[in-house]
Amino acid sequence: MSARVWSLVALVLGLALSALVAHWQHGKLVEDRHMQLARIAARSAETLNSELAFASQMIRSLQAAFLSADRVSPREFATLHRILDKDHFVPALRLLEYAARRTAPDGGSRYITEMVAPAAGNDALIGLDVSARPNDLEALHRSAGSDQPVLSAPFRHGDPIRGEWLAVSFRLPVFTRGAPPATQDERQDRLAGSVAAIFDVSALLKVGLPPDVLANFNVDVRDAQTGTMLFQSVIDDPGPREPHIELVEDVRFGERIWRLHLTAMPSNTSRSTEAGLTLAIGLLASVMMALAVWSLIGMRQRAQRLANKLASQYQASETRFRALNDLLPVAVALVRADDGRLDYINDAGRRRFGQHLTPLLSTLDQLIDDPEMVRQVRSVADTGQALIEQTIHLGHAGGFWASLSVTRVELDGEYKLLMVASDVSELRELTERLRFQAMHDDLTGLNNRRGFDTELDRAIAAVDAGGIPRALLYLDLDQFKVVNDSSGHAAGDELLIRIAACLRDQLGPSDRLARLGGDEFGILLADGREANARATAQRLCEVVAGNIHRLDQRSVAVTASIGLVILDEPGMTRGDALSMADTACFLAKEHGRNRYYLYAESDAESAHRRSEMEWPGRIRQAMADGRLSLDYQEIRSLRKEVTGAGARVEVLLRMRDPSGTMISPGNFIPAAERFGLMPLLDKWVVETALSNFDRLHPDGPNLSSCSINLSGASVDSEGFADVIIDAIERHRVTPGKLCFEITETSAVGNLRRVQTFMRRLRAIGCRFALDDFGVGMASFGYLRQLPVDIIKIDGSFIRKIDTDPMSLAIVRAVAEIGHHADLRVVAESVDSVELPARLRMLGIDYVQGFALHRPEPAVYCRDRFAAPPIEEEAGQGFDAVPDSTARSPSPDGSG
Repeated sequence: MSARVWSLVALVLGLALSALVAHWQHGKLVEDRHMQLARIAARSAETLNSELAFASQMIRSLQAAFLSADRVSPREFATLHRILDKDHFVPALRLLEYAARRTAPDGGSRYITEMVAPAAGNDALIGLDVSARPNDLEALHRSAGSDQPVLSAPFRHGDPIRGEWLAVSFRLPVFTRGAPPATQDERQDRLAGSVAAIFDVSALLKVGLPPDVLANFNVDVRDAQTGTMLFQSVIDDPGPREPHIELVEDVRFGERIWRLHLTAMPSNTSRSTEAGLTLAIGLLASVMMALAVWSLIGMRQRAQRLANKLASQYQASETRFRALNDLLPVAVALVRADDGRLDYINDAGRRRFGQHLTPLLSTLDQLIDDPEMVRQVRSVADTGQALIEQTIHLGHAGGFWASLSVTRVELDGEYKLLMVASDVSELRELTERLRFQAMHDDLTGLNNRRGFDTELDRAIAAVDAGGIPRALLYLDLDQFKVVNDSSGHAAGDELLIRIAACLRDQLGPSDRLARLGGDEFGILLADGREANARATAQRLCEVVAGNIHRLDQRSVAVTASIGLVILDEPGMTRGDALSMADTACFLAKEHGRNRYYLYAESDAESAHRRSEMEWPGRIRQAMADGRLSLDYQEIRSLRKEVTGAGARVEVLLRMRDPSGTMISPGNFIPAAERFGLMPLLDKWVVETALSNFDRLHPDGPNLSSCSINLSGASVDSEGFADVIIDAIERHRVTPGKLCFEITETSAVGNLRRVQTFMRRLRAIGCRFALDDFGVGMASFGYLRQLPVDIIKIDGSFIRKIDTDPMSLAIVRAVAEIGHHADLRVVAESVDSVELPARLRMLGIDYVQGFALHRPEPAVYCRDRFAAPPIEEEAGQGFDAVPDSTARSPSPDGSG
C-alpha cells in the first residue's frame, strides 16, 4: 500500500481519533458543568434554609419575651421589634404581630390582633381577626398544637406604604405562665395568643438565594402544597446556548415545602472552541508527526488548566460558603467528635468567644464553661440526638448568654459536631428589665400590686407552715382627689412620692411596702403581733397627718385611713386577706378617717360590711351563670272587663344560689342599690321580659298588660330610655301593653329628668304607674306634674283599712283624686278574699296580692327552675324592703 494510502488511512484514523477525543472532551465538560450547577443548586437550598432558621430564631425570641412576663405592653412590644430588627439585619421582615385569644359567642376561639410593630402604616391591623387571613390562621393552629415555629402558606398582604405584596408568616404560640405545656391538650388549654413575624416573600428569597444562583439559573420558587408562585427571576440571554439543564431542590422548613425550579442554559462557545482545537491538534498530529510531542505537551497543558479551573471553582465555592457563614450574626463552629478540637469557627464566633481561638488548637472546653453542658454536647456525637435551643452561658470571663443548638454531621466519612449559638444576652437583659418593671411601680419605685401579691402569698404560705404571724395594712389617703382636682395630677404624683418616702422611713428592713394603685398602699409587717401592728398603724396615721407638703405654692396636708388584718390563722387566701383589709379600711373611713381599724371575724360590723361587699360579685356571677329569672303576679280588675281581655301581670325578679336555692330579694337588692348595680339588673329585666313577652304568662301573646319596676338610678340615667325603646323595637312588643312602675320617692328625687324619661316612653305608647304611693314624701300636687296613668296604693294602708280610720281615709282620698285625674288606682297587698269587695266600694279599680294570686315562675323558665317560691309577706310580692328614708325600686321586678 502506497504512502499516500497509509497517509490517507493515518489521516482518517487521526481525524476519527481527534473527533472521538473532541466528543469525549465536550461530554466531560458538560458533565462537569452539570455537577457544578448541582452543587450551586444544593447550596441555594442550604442557604435559604439557614435564612429561614434565623427567622425562626427571631420569632422564638419574641415568644420568650411573652412567656417571661405576665403581660407585654404595646411600648414593650415596639422595643422588642427594635431589638429583633436592629440595623434592619433581616430586610425581608415587614412587621411583628401579637394576636390574643378571645372566646367567640359560639364558644369557639377568635384571635384578635392587639399589637403590631412597627405601628406606622399598620394601624388598620389592630383589631383584625386572624381568620381574615386563612393561611395565617392555619399556621397559628398548627404552631399552637406543636409549640414549634410554623411557616404559613403564602397570602396577600398590603399596607399604605408598600401597597399589596405576597407575604408569609412565622407563628409561635403564647401560653399562660407556668411550666412548658407537655401535651397538646394542655397547650390548647393554656393558649393565650400567638406571635407572628410577617415577611415579604420576594425580599426574603432575594436575600436567601446566593448571587451565583441568580447569575446562573432562571429561578422559579413555588409553595409545594398550594402551587403558589413565590419568586421568579430570569438571567439575561448572553447568546447561543445548548439545551437547558433543569434542577429541582426542596426547602423543608416550618412544616412547609418550597420547591426551587432552577433552569440553566450553559453557553456552548468555550466547549466548541476546545473541541475544535482538539480536532485541529489531531489533524496536525496526523499530518506532522514531528509536532506530536508539541501537541501532547499542549494537550497536557490544557488539561492542567482545566484542572486548575475546576479547583479554582471549588475553592471559590468553599470561599463563598465561608463568607456566607462569616456574615451570619450567629456563632457557627465545627468541632471534631472524637477529641473535641475545633475545626472551624466563623467571624461571629471569634468575636463572641475571642480572637485567640484557633482551629485545631482550641477545644470544646474553651467554648463552653459548664462541664455538664460539655458532657451533653459530647453525647450528641454518640447518640446522634441533637440539642435544640438550650439557653446557656458560653465562654468564660466576659462570655455571653446564648441559645445553643448542636447536631451531628458527617463530613468526609468523619463525624463532627455542628454548633450554632445565637447571642440572647440583650434579650435576657430586656426580659429581666421587663420583669422588674412588671413588679414595681413606675412613680414611687415601690412594689406594685403584682409584686405585693407575690409577697403576700409567701407570707400566707409561711403562716400555713407554722411560721410567725404577719400583719397586713391597707392604707388609703383621705380626700386625695381634692389635691388632684385643685393642684393638678403632677402635684398629686409629687405628693404620692413624698408620702411613699415617709412610709418607707417608718418601716423595718423586713417589712414590705407597695403602692397598690392610685392613692392606696399595702404594707406587710414581718412582726405580726397585734400590739406591734396597732402601734405601727397608729404611727403611720400620725406621720401622714403630721407632714405638711408644699406643692404648687400651696401647703397641702392629707390623712390616711388604714385597715389592719392579723395573719395568724392557716387556710387564709390572698383574696380573703385583701378583702378583710379593704373592709377594715372602709370602716376606718366610716368612723371618721385619720385612724386605723382592726378587722375581727367576731366583730359584727366587720362581718356585715364584708358580707355586703360580696354581693356585687355574687350578683354579677349569677347573671353570668344564668341564675336570674322572672316570676309573674296577676293584677285582678274590680271593674267589668272587656270580654276576652288577657291577664294583667307584674314581673318580679328572682335569683338563685349555685345550688338552686332561691335567695330573698331583701338580701341582694339593697346591695345592688348601694353598689350601683340596679341599672344593670333593670336592663336585664327589660331585655328578658320583652324577648320572652309571649312566654311570660299562660295567656301568651294575649297578655293585656305587663308591669315592670324601674329603679331611680335607671330612670335618672340619660340613655336608659333609648335602651327600652331599642328593646321594644327589636322584639316587636306592642308598647301599649307595657307599664313601667317607679316609686314616688325616686320620681320626685329628680323631677325634671324623670318627666323627660316618662314623656319619651309615653310618646310611643307605654304607660307609667306610681308605685308605693303614700309612704314617701310626695304630695298629691305631684300627680299634676308627673305623666302617670296608674297609682298603686302602698300595702301598709290597704292592710289597715278595717282597723285604722286614717288608712281608710287615705285610701278613699287617693281613689277619689286619682279618678278626678283620670288615673286608674291599684291596691297592693290584698291578703284576704273579703278585701276586694270592700275596695270596690271605695272606688279601687284593680287589686293585687297573695289572696288573689301568689307569684309563680314565668312560662319560659318553668322547666329550668323548679325550686319552690319564696314565702313572702302576703300581698307584698317582693315589694316590702324597709328603708327609713328614701326607698329605691322594689325588689319585685326592678331587676
